[in-house]
Amino acid sequence: LAGGWFAVAGDPIVRQVVADLGGRAFEVADADRSAYHAAAVVASNHLVALLGQAERIASVAGVPFAALMDLVGATVANVDELGPAAALTGPAARGDTETIRRHLEAIGPDERAAYEALCQQARRLAEQA
Repeated sequence: LAGGWFAVAGDPIVRQVVADLGGRAFEVADADRSAYHAAAVVASNHLVALLGQAERIASVAGVPFAALMDLVGATVANVDELGPAAALTGPAARGDTETIRRHLEAIGPDERAAYEALCQQARRLAEQA
């Protein structure tokens, strides 16, 4: 628990317990709990689902999933250092629609909707950079 983050509702006793455990507290109002939880699901569960998609696509090309993990680690480190918008790279960030088209042709139909949705999110993020 030491070093971990804890969402609290502002109770000073709870904040002290978190501090005693070596944790870091941040306040989330009750009205914002669902948004906080949604953000946590995107950052954790959806990331795992996305990595599952990467594993499936890589396997079609004969690429071992382990070969992607260094890239994942470097990407997370870049996001931690620079923030999401500044760390974004790739065809959507560059507006490279030809590469995106080739990717969509190369991946299976079951993977396309998620890929396209994430390209839209990447374009939106690129506009913030």
